[in-house]
Amino acid sequence: MQNKGAISFVAILIGLACLFQLSFTAVTYIQENKAKKFAENVVKETEQSEAFAAVSDLDKAFYLDSVKTTANKIYLDSVSAKKVYFGYTYKAVKEKELNLGLDLKGGMNVTLQLDLADLVRNCAREKTTDQFNQAMAVARERASLTHQDFISLFKEAWDEINPQQRMSFDIDLDKLSGDVKNKTRATNEEIISLLNKEAEAVINNSYTVVERRVNQFGVSQPNIQKIARTGRILVELPGVKEPERVRKLLQGTASLEFWQTYTYQEIAPFLQELNEELRAQVAAGAPVAVVEPKNEAKTIEDELAAASAQNPDDAAVAAANPLFSKLQLFGGNSALLGIAHYRDTAAINAWLANSKVAFPGDFVPAWSFKAYAAEGIQPDTYFELVALKSVAGKGAVLDGGVITSARVNYNQISGEAEVNMTMNSTGSAKWEVITEQNVGHLIAIVMDGQVYSYPNVNGKISGGSSAITGHFTQAEADDLATVLKSGKLSTPARIVQEQVVGPSLGGASIRSGMISFLIAFLLVLIYMVLFYRRAGIAADVALLCNVLFLFGALVSFGAVLTLSGIAGLVLTMGMAVDANVIIYERVKEELNAGKALRLAIADGYKNAYSAIIDGQITTLLTGLILAIFGSGTVKSFAIVLVIGIITSVITSIFITRLIFEARLSRGKDISFYTNATKNFLKNTKINFLGARKWTYIISGALIAISLAFIFTKGFSYGVDFSGGRTYVVRFDQPVTPEQVRAATFEAYGEAAEVKQFGGASQMRVTTKYLINDKTTETDKLIEAKLYDALKDFFATPLTLEQFTSTLDNPNGIVSSDRVDASIASEAKRDAVIAVVLALIAIFGYIAIRFKSWTYGLGGVTSLAHNAVIVIGFFSIFTGVLPFTLDVDAQFIAAVLTIIGYSINDNVVIFDRIREYKALYPKRDLKQNINEALNSTLSRTINTSVSTLVVLLSIAIFGGESIRGFAVALTLGVLVGTYASLFIGTPIMYDLNMKKAAKAKK
Repeated sequence: MQNKGAISFVAILIGLACLFQLSFTAVTYIQENKAKKFAENVVKETEQSEAFAAVSDLDKAFYLDSVKTTANKIYLDSVSAKKVYFGYTYKAVKEKELNLGLDLKGGMNVTLQLDLADLVRNCAREKTTDQFNQAMAVARERASLTHQDFISLFKEAWDEINPQQRMSFDIDLDKLSGDVKNKTRATNEEIISLLNKEAEAVINNSYTVVERRVNQFGVSQPNIQKIARTGRILVELPGVKEPERVRKLLQGTASLEFWQTYTYQEIAPFLQELNEELRAQVAAGAPVAVVEPKNEAKTIEDELAAASAQNPDDAAVAAANPLFSKLQLFGGNSALLGIAHYRDTAAINAWLANSKVAFPGDFVPAWSFKAYAAEGIQPDTYFELVALKSVAGKGAVLDGGVITSARVNYNQISGEAEVNMTMNSTGSAKWEVITEQNVGHLIAIVMDGQVYSYPNVNGKISGGSSAITGHFTQAEADDLATVLKSGKLSTPARIVQEQVVGPSLGGASIRSGMISFLIAFLLVLIYMVLFYRRAGIAADVALLCNVLFLFGALVSFGAVLTLSGIAGLVLTMGMAVDANVIIYERVKEELNAGKALRLAIADGYKNAYSAIIDGQITTLLTGLILAIFGSGTVKSFAIVLVIGIITSVITSIFITRLIFEARLSRGKDISFYTNATKNFLKNTKINFLGARKWTYIISGALIAISLAFIFTKGFSYGVDFSGGRTYVVRFDQPVTPEQVRAATFEAYGEAAEVKQFGGASQMRVTTKYLINDKTTETDKLIEAKLYDALKDFFATPLTLEQFTSTLDNPNGIVSSDRVDASIASEAKRDAVIAVVLALIAIFGYIAIRFKSWTYGLGGVTSLAHNAVIVIGFFSIFTGVLPFTLDVDAQFIAAVLTIIGYSINDNVVIFDRIREYKALYPKRDLKQNINEALNSTLSRTINTSVSTLVVLLSIAIFGGESIRGFAVALTLGVLVGTYASLFIGTPIMYDLNMKKAAKAKK
């Protein structure tokens, strides 16, 4: 081996660099442990305080938890700027630690969809043609089914409806920032180009605004990414414990407005008329359209029955006063008309919108941002209806574009948090006039359609300074100031995909992941020593170096380690052994041929290179495809897999060789087998090709059964493929899926999918209830219904806030996922594309490397065979086995990994066939193939066993969330080993024979 000294020096440098990178994680852990101890001491002091004694018993645990979190944050903030490690501050050290994914440390993952349809609508003229409206409707419908950008969909729809008409009749070019040579004769292509530029500017601006809001929110190590040309922004917020606060912060456009108002007395007569109108409709049984989240028409009787189902006495009251049974009126000169339960706001909106009552033309009803708070009123349930007054048909008298700064302050009288604003000179002048004209009247401060406050104007306000009040908590005031300071989103944004993981579930994932990793690691180390003796020890050293290099690379590149990433890490260990097995089996062959040890080692490495490189490149291709098409945990798995493949090849080839050279130079012996394994599968004479007719029949039957179940029974889809909401709920006592399913059916009025998730006290509930609703209140409504359905299953009662909180919550909702139907359909399509691309890429690579399409087709047929059987297994046994077998993004990652892994066996066999054909060109092809299969059989079995040991460790100890993933991989390895021997190679042989016969003819 040449340049041994240089290679050793580089390896040592890389190892030291990796250790240095990983040391930041250790330092961070030490500092956070100190913060934890500080917080525990503060909690002990709090328990002895008088203030704590006054807290109700039900709230004490959450009160202490809040104190603990605050104390922990105070300590870490105090050391943030202090140098704690080689001149690095704690903040700098924290940024360099190993990033853990949301499923390991808890937090929130959100995909925001910017409404580019709203952008196109805003760029249109006031009056548009029917064609424009039709094209917009078609584009919106298609946008819900694809991830293609809206501008392209709009162009396609336009060309289908009337391609000859110019868009300039509808699009106002003066509203676009770009320019064209002749506006009156601008082509459709030029206008689409301008719209694309406008969309790009909007996306960039929105990304900047979201980034500012997240940074000011104070989250450690946030990740914000633009998803190219889709108008989507991915936001990952580790450690976040207040998802509702994040939702409001990210989705608000910060469209601040100042409105004039009506008083209750001015609107009350019209409300009375509306109540009488509805009463008459109830008496007549006439249906009235109600804009509900499901967008379905309901009769008033349906509404009243639903509202009073629990108490029949309320039905008579509701029938007599339909509106006032839902809207509790307030008198006086205030702009407050009344309060209503959040479940009734949609019905009241619909009644106001569809009424024949002649409300004033400039009357605009709006709901409050914050729930109404008063003694005897359940918190966070009732919201205020405020009467706004539009000015000259334009709405607000002043918009928030004049705001230059915002900060949190405290009212000197009430002590409550408020937000002080400063306006520019133009805004100051207008505000002075507005306040002077409205002395003695109320001015409502409205943001994103919600009323924050409606203070009375006591006098003219000069200087452009004003305050927004509204009984805000500190967090609400901070968020409002953050939104105002960070700027206005150019177009509305809504959450189309969301994942929330509580810290308790994240901690359990870390434990299960690390246990599976350590057990798998030890089993592989022991297996290699038992099978290869001293050479196995060298492989173990290489494996340790591989783990060090892999973790060092993850930290250096800033990659995020998730639970799936740990699975990728464990799988990488199993695959890392493959390169050593190939080398060692070749060395054993050279020794059996009578070569000296040094020469046998040199020739063994040299002859193994092509098989190692070809096999790892094919796996690398599938890893890259996963990284491109995957997201979240799947992408993390792919990144770990790709980095692991690279480090595995380096350590297997160089580290073990350095160890061998060092021993040989000192005259020490190296053994590659034990007495028990010396003749393992040696000199086998199995006629693999002779059995191919039987194996074709067996595989054909398995494929037929799999396809029959796939097309009849189907699958149990995960939420990322089906759309909907999934909640993992932890109880404090055992429950059954049937109990939870019956309770949720009663709550939602439709069946929810309920599965045991881990132990008998933890269930996963998936529902599509109101999945098409886009309002921010829907999440709260669905969680409240879930709470009402499940609260009786807890031995220790929980409040709604405790049930839905992820703040180190031991019970209740410990994680949640929400995926829009559009995202789910894209995920399905991308999964199919990824699998097809992987097969095409592998076929192309093998066909080129082995200079024959028959090798490529034989290999790909084997892979397709494996994929169909694994997919069929999930269809057959879903709902039968005691763990979930959902088809989701992780399952597709498993299928792609099976494809990448299984091709290794085929490549090693093909490589030996190519070698034998070169050595024995006159020998019959059938004999060469059988000899190749027998000579590589020991390697095939060894690699499969070492990988299965790893996968069984993941399946048993890795946790519920990746158990199905591990089962798919385990089955894939078993089927893949069989297929490489009895399907892929025999098919390649049959294709070659047909090719030869055709050429001869």
